[in-house]
Amino acid sequence: MTALSDYLEACRRTHANPHTTERSYYSALEALIDACSDGAISAHSELSLAGGDRPDLGIYESGAPVLLVEVKLPEDVPADALLRLEQARRYADALGGWVLATNLNEFVLGRVQDGELAEVRRVRLCDGDPFAEPPPRPTAGAERRLRDLLDAGCAERRAIREPSEVARLLAAHARALVEALPQGGLASIKRGFEDWLKADLDDEFLVPTTVQAIVYGMFTTWLESDAPGELAPLFHAMSPDARVLPLRSPDSPNVADDWILAARAAGVPGDDDAVAEAVFHALCGVAASDAWLASQPVEYDDFPTVPLPADAAALAAAAETGRRYAALVDPCVEVDGVTRGTFRESLRGIAEADACDADPVLEYGTETRSGGRPSGDDLLWGPSGGWRNMGGAASDFTLGGYNPIRKHLSYFVDKRLTLADRRRVTAMARRIAALRELAREADAHFHAAEAAPLETA
Repeated sequence: MTALSDYLEACRRTHANPHTTERSYYSALEALIDACSDGAISAHSELSLAGGDRPDLGIYESGAPVLLVEVKLPEDVPADALLRLEQARRYADALGGWVLATNLNEFVLGRVQDGELAEVRRVRLCDGDPFAEPPPRPTAGAERRLRDLLDAGCAERRAIREPSEVARLLAAHARALVEALPQGGLASIKRGFEDWLKADLDDEFLVPTTVQAIVYGMFTTWLESDAPGELAPLFHAMSPDARVLPLRSPDSPNVADDWILAARAAGVPGDDDAVAEAVFHALCGVAASDAWLASQPVEYDDFPTVPLPADAAALAAAAETGRRYAALVDPCVEVDGVTRGTFRESLRGIAEADACDADPVLEYGTETRSGGRPSGDDLLWGPSGGWRNMGGAASDFTLGGYNPIRKHLSYFVDKRLTLADRRRVTAMARRIAALRELAREADAHFHAAEAAPLETA
């Protein structure tokens, strides 16, 4: 049985006892919420908070409340009236403007907007009477939607410590948006893409892909905002395997005037755009350093500090390293000696694919999560073979919390790998090996900047 089936069965047994009250269902609700959270949060009942509030349940993380819950029986309050309850509004005001209200079958997430408690998301666990005998079947996808609802409701006050938690939250927002779209809601976008690509597109591919791009794009826009705290929850810095690359607009580097003036005063030549470009890539060159990465705190509520060397020659050297770093992390940019031309001696023999009579199927891995199976320093696509001598590129290297090669391959699970697909993995592994070589060079730039940092007036 699933957690949701267990919950509905527990509700049915409780309801069968004529002497039960609303409080009799709290333990079943606690178990359901705990099961949907994968241990990240926990639910507790019969609370007494500062100010005299006594919410039915509270959802906690690390001993701190992140979302309060108001519970009513379905025969007492219909779902549409849950957020109109005085207690629901009071609990929302008490804890970040968010509240979860439920009548045991429908879970309604509310948020105070423009002075009113408005519905943000709703999940119905089953159609019909949740206390029926035999227990009703859960609504398809209800457990996943409840998990997404809890993630959204707790995100305002939850500390997000891992890149995977950010990805999970963004994916939940994308799924909710997909479900909210009317049938054919992206018809005009579909026609535009089909005209452009000269091909027919499947809605099952187009809709989630487009929505995911929108959600991740909005998240990036929030990161670039001057006041991100006003637009979205303040995401904590991810664990220190998250590499930092300064944001850049299509027209010019994203560098403040004060730093352009400081770099020019230090002796960096050129007009404003040239100096800004040098500063931008010098930041990349320093942030490519493993020593800099190790100096960052595990949890931090602001953008990381990246020092720049005050000496013009040292800054220029860091910028040159940064340009090579930027090219290596951009799969659309060919890099001499790494992805084309005569390969560097240190990169030869890395991630060589086994010879194949026919295109092999990627049999190992989990779709959209991780592709291939490490075996020593090899990465196997199946029992028939794989890529040899990965140089750790498929095991101990991450960008944003994911191994880029195995994440890339996750979209090819159970599909045939063409020669171009196999060569692409080889090229990615060589890029990663080159990045690791570059990190040692970047360490020198970081130590130079640490010893004598460039400062603004």
